[in-house]
This record gives sequence, C-alpha cells and structure tokens, in this order.
Amino acid sequence: MPAKYDVDGIMLPRPFKIVRHGPIRLFCRDMKKMEAFYADVMGFTRTEAIGWKGHRCVFFRCGTEHHSLALYPIALREKLGLSPHTTVMSFGVQVATYRQLRAAIDFLKGRGGKFVEIPPRSRPESTTAPTCSTRPGTRSSSITTWSRSGGTGGRVSGEGGRPERVADWPKAVEPKSDTYTGEPYLGPWG
Repeated sequence: MPAKYDVDGIMLPRPFKIVRHGPIRLFCRDMKKMEAFYADVMGFTRTEAIGWKGHRCVFFRCGTEHHSLALYPIALREKLGLSPHTTVMSFGVQVATYRQLRAAIDFLKGRGGKFVEIPPRSRPESTTAPTCSTRPGTRSSSITTWSRSGGTGGRVSGEGGRPERVADWPKAVEPKSDTYTGEPYLGPWG
C-alpha cells in the first residue's frame, strides 16, 4: 500500500504504528499444567487470577506491564463467541498513541475487519481491548498507552473509569499514574 498517512510526522501505509506486541491471550485445556509451565519453566511472574463466568483466569508478566500473557479455560471460548478452530484468544499489539488506536480501529473496519469486544470484567487491566478478526479463525487485539502497566508491582493501581464498549470511548484520555512506567519506545517508526 502507498505511504499516504502522516503518523506523527512519518508517512506510513496505515494511520498507526505498531510499537510492540502483547499481551497474548490463550485458551487452555489444562489450566494447571499451563500455569505451571509458564511460572515454573518459563519464569513468568503470576500477576493475578480472577474468577469470570465461573472459571479461573490467570495473568502473567515478564516486565513492567500488568500482564504479557493471559490464560483462559477453553470452556470460555464458546461463551465469548470466538472461533472453535484456535486456542489463541488474541495476539495483542500496542500502537504509539490513543489517537492512533482510534484510527487503527476505523482503518481495520474499513477493510472488512470484524470486531468482537471482550468484556472488561474478563480482564483486570483497565482498558477496553477491541479484538479484530481479519480472516475467519484469526484474531488480533489493539492496545495503547491507555492500557495499564504494572507500575505497582504488576498490579493495576486501582484507577478505574474504563468504558465497556469502544463506541463509548472518549475522543481523548488523560494519562493515569502508571501510563508511562514501561520501557520507552525508541523506534524505528517506519
């Protein structure tokens, strides 16, 4: 695609720049086994476990974010209306700004992307995570600096106010106390 979008002074073929990936959300057939693997073998730090729709969901981090990996029981896949053909709930990407996040959603919708909004109660971080399906059976979710880091030892600081649906998002947001506590993004932009 031609580079026709001015993204903070850099011409790109899309109106946003992906600056990093994560979190990754997986459906698991054996939660105990997967929890042990990521904690004991891979060395991730267990951040939090929540109960949602009668199921235990577990969140892990390996940096300053609240979580870089989330495990959900496979039984939740159908309840969320997601594809039965994959155990990947979503592969997250972070864009550089909230403005770029809003532009990314419009851009992907304009190219046939279908969005499924994962309920905020199923995720302890304090942002809505729109999940976009670009092809049958595939998912990717977009997050931004509005997504919360784990600046308080991996725990979200307790500042709330997240809208339930993307349609209810404000035009702009104020940064929270832990918005910029993660690693800096140094480039490249293109």
